[in-house]
Amino acid sequence: MTFEYILKNPNNIKTFKAEISDMHKNIMVPAYSNLSLGYLKLENYQMVITCANQVIAIDSGNAKNIYRRGVARKFTKEFDESIEDLEKVIKLDMEMGDACRVLIQECKKLKEEARKKSKLLAKKLIEGYSEDKPKHVPVAETVVEKKGFVQRGLECVKKLWKKILSR
Repeated sequence: MTFEYILKNPNNIKTFKAEISDMHKNIMVPAYSNLSLGYLKLENYQMVITCANQVIAIDSGNAKNIYRRGVARKFTKEFDESIEDLEKVIKLDMEMGDACRVLIQECKKLKEEARKKSKLLAKKLIEGYSEDKPKHVPVAETVVEKKGFVQRGLECVKKLWKKILSR
């Protein structure tokens, strides 16, 4: 379809827009899909998510890219989002169901391990970082150190404001 054709009959613009949209879809979906696969093989998971999102924005039912995004999200520790993606894939493509179920179980296991690790870290922080450090830091020393730090910070801020106001 040429521009002369559109100029002769302005009603043809709708047809032209539809053809452009189809051309865009036919070019961009395979391009971003191939990129997401390549980045997955290179283990560049943020780029997998970015490219898969581009495909999904154009074709929301693209099971392959939803799956790739789910796998990438597993490796970026976005476990809830990964599980959500993999459950979508099961609904869209029954053949990929077994692989998705295995990955969902892995995500749930990794999520639980991360939760336990976080809980243990918080416990250590509350107890004083580790066993070899003192469990109790005298309050007076801590307050004096913090007060001195805060005092120096306030002095720096006052100096900066004086410079700004003197201009």
